[in-house]
Amino acid sequence: MLRILVSIILALMVVVMGCTATQPPEQIPPPAAPTEVLSVWKSPPSPQSFPPLVSEEFVLERYGDSDSDLATEAFFLRNYQWIDVIVKSKNMPVYFSEEEPGTVCFSVRFEWSPQSSFSPDFEDVGGYPGGEANPFVGKMLYPRPFCQETLTASVTIYTTAVRLFAEGEHKDGNWLGSSCSLYFSNYNVDKRVELSYEIYKLAMTREWGYMDYQQKVLVPWFRSKGISDSSYSSAEADRMWKEWLEQFK
Repeated sequence: MLRILVSIILALMVVVMGCTATQPPEQIPPPAAPTEVLSVWKSPPSPQSFPPLVSEEFVLERYGDSDSDLATEAFFLRNYQWIDVIVKSKNMPVYFSEEEPGTVCFSVRFEWSPQSSFSPDFEDVGGYPGGEANPFVGKMLYPRPFCQETLTASVTIYTTAVRLFAEGEHKDGNWLGSSCSLYFSNYNVDKRVELSYEIYKLAMTREWGYMDYQQKVLVPWFRSKGISDSSYSSAEADRMWKEWLEQFK
């Protein structure tokens, strides 16, 4: 009888171990982004019924001449601030972070100190074919080719816009604000160009960005799937990143 009981117990253990081994690993869904972040991310381009923080009209001379470039006066932004940058030009296409002949290029720099700054680039905001915008940085507000044309009787207005997140810098346990500046260059050798820009403040979303949300929420989710860092260098990490980004579409 004892031998029969032992045989039955061993058989049951084999069955249980076999079932356990064949069960799929626990599926942990992507962490949700804060509701207020998604609300800002998906809101329409400015203006949204409030005046701009900064606005200016100016002229850039032809490429190669003096005054063919312009750096705006810096203005201060607190940490966690979202902004919309709307740029318009007359009779010449204007693009964000693209240095194309015959066009105007503009870029944005967030500066914390003379030794520390960050300039979002075209890849960050999803400009490359098949690229995904980075919600910790920003996105283009108009669909490809990212520059809208408006025809009038006497002039063509080109408009482009980008939404950016000013995370700021974390130093010695403290959050610092950032100074923000815009940079414009005329790459047309034949024509000067009239431009204008407007900058709008949107909401501030605390607990967002690389230092807060990514380190405290997103990295642990990657580690739960066996990925030890957030470099997104492997195919599996890239798949997880795209899965998480679905909520921003």
